[in-house]
Amino acid sequence: MSLNQVYDEVLENVGYLEEALIGLRYEGKALRGKNLKKVHDVLEFLDVKLAPFVILEEEIIFPFIEAHIPRMNSLVCLLKAQHKELKENLERFKSLFGKLDHENFDAENGKVLEKLRGQGTYLVHLIRHDIQVKSQSIYKIAGRELREDEKEELEEKAKMTYK
Repeated sequence: MSLNQVYDEVLENVGYLEEALIGLRYEGKALRGKNLKKVHDVLEFLDVKLAPFVILEEEIIFPFIEAHIPRMNSLVCLLKAQHKELKENLERFKSLFGKLDHENFDAENGKVLEKLRGQGTYLVHLIRHDIQVKSQSIYKIAGRELREDEKEELEEKAKMTYK
């Protein structure tokens, strides 16, 4: 699966998450179960697709770029920090989702739901921003700067890690 395909799939699912969060805000109790199921499904998707890809970037792609294009080290450091924030926010979102009582919607659960929506909205924007920054900066520059043999080497390493 290519980088763009992974990003497209992640962005599509992030869109589903955003729709579910909006639905939780405005669609009321009748559709709450459907929206919570969407949130659950997107969380599973992010664990299966996004988390391994973030690891691939941190363990293979970023070190390769640092070694072959040293002037990009500061950008790679920024992206690593962004990944850290993304992972922390995803864990907070999962924690809030786990605290939510899916059967009982009392006032306390309403507060958790409100925090979940806020954290989820931030997570949506954070993921979109992360993908946009990488697509428009580091991967474009790497595409121009790396020699063909280096691109092939990186691609082989990535294929061995990310299946």
